[in-house]
Amino acid sequence: MYPYPEDTFLKFYHAEDLTNTREEYVAGILHLIFANLLANVQPPLGYARRAADYISANYTQNIKIENLAASLGITRRYLTRVFKEEYGLSVQEFLIRTRLQYAALLLKEGESVSNAALYSGYDDAFNFSKIFKKRYGVSPKHYSKSAFDTNAHKL
Repeated sequence: MYPYPEDTFLKFYHAEDLTNTREEYVAGILHLIFANLLANVQPPLGYARRAADYISANYTQNIKIENLAASLGITRRYLTRVFKEEYGLSVQEFLIRTRLQYAALLLKEGESVSNAALYSGYDDAFNFSKIFKKRYGVSPKHYSKSAFDTNAHKL
């Protein structure tokens, strides 16, 4: 926090006594005032963070990256760049990863493949199965069965 003496405004009053440096003196006081006012202001979350938060809260919806960028007031290209810099993956990859993590949790809990697909944001169970298998190396049905078998052995 910058020094903010109680007599700051009184200094404005006495600035009229200065002749050669009055403007610089007043500008310095104004800088101190603004520095104090802005010291506790938190900057808004970055675009990448805001996009990730939106995806995490709405992954079951039909999310279009173009619309997400527009809602943030930026271009898709810029969002893609800052997201990649922040998270190391594309916005689309983040969306897919988020959906698949939730689907895997549902499958472990015994949910059917079609419901896991639907509840995690996929309208097409076949497309979901292809993406799931690519990510986890096994089909959702096999994943669910192996999770169920593992849980049965724990009993």
